[in-house]
Amino acid sequence: MLSRERMQQEFSQRGWFSDQEVVAVQELSGGVSNIVLRVTLSRQAIVLKRPLAQLRVAEVWLADVNRAQNEAEGLRVAEVLLPSGASPHLWEFDQEQHLLAMEAAPVGVPTWKSELLQGKAEPQLAVAAGEMLGALHAGSWQDSVLARRFTEGFRYFRALRLSPYFEFLLAVYPRYATMIKDIIADLSDEHDCLVHGDFSPKNLLVTANDRLMLIDWEVIHYGNPRFDVAFMVCHLTLKTLYAMARGLNPGPLAELITRFWQAYQSRLGSCCPPFDSVRPPLAGLLLARVGGKSPAEYLTNEDGFRVERWVDALLSERPDTVTDYYSMLKGWT
Repeated sequence: MLSRERMQQEFSQRGWFSDQEVVAVQELSGGVSNIVLRVTLSRQAIVLKRPLAQLRVAEVWLADVNRAQNEAEGLRVAEVLLPSGASPHLWEFDQEQHLLAMEAAPVGVPTWKSELLQGKAEPQLAVAAGEMLGALHAGSWQDSVLARRFTEGFRYFRALRLSPYFEFLLAVYPRYATMIKDIIADLSDEHDCLVHGDFSPKNLLVTANDRLMLIDWEVIHYGNPRFDVAFMVCHLTLKTLYAMARGLNPGPLAELITRFWQAYQSRLGSCCPPFDSVRPPLAGLLLARVGGKSPAEYLTNEDGFRVERWVDALLSERPDTVTDYYSMLKGWT
């Protein structure tokens, strides 16, 4: 595995900064798929990032490191489609060595995930997330130029999402095999807009005045918007079930789903997919976070059983609207 020292040396050799400028180097959580460093320089702070070929999970999970090029393109287009500050500015990119240098968020900025796990249910953040995702989808809707520009992105999405999140589940949950195969087909066949592919609370940094910065663009592709929506609803549902299991009031967290959906729907307008069409990928993603290659690290085995029971209830009761889903989740035991 590439060490942080070697990675820092490679960036320095490219003339992006000198050793004399470096004040501090901190290794950040790059999830399971990247090495990420925060380098504080005398003039500014930057984030250095390089993808891993073998992801840091127990299972064998290989991915093409050329996805760094895809992330660089994603960061460039985000500056056009999203408001200023909603994504990091890309400073430099070395395509041959798969190295990225980008703007760093201020020190101490939390992720929305960390706020949620502390039980902080802030409706304005859910609204901001919905508006941001709506802007990305609406701004790229049926855009043939962007579709061609992000053709390669789907390959990385398959390697980092469809395969480990859904195909892997076929052996784990054979009773859901038909549903899972239908999800894979649906997410593979529809290409309506740019899809971030990792739109979750862990990738949303809460900056000044409750603004959000969206990071980790490596699996952006031109695809099916239902994935991004289902991914966020999945994570908000997991946080709600997590709080519920610990005796906390699930209502405020569950309400974030409604606020997120309404803001997204308002931004996307008539192009917004109906909520019931999000239900299958949502069910699949919930199962993936307990039985897939990359389970949610904060969930215990008991939490996993609770999630599986929730999926059974979801597929049995089949809520058609986000209001129905909220009511069902808030009152579930």
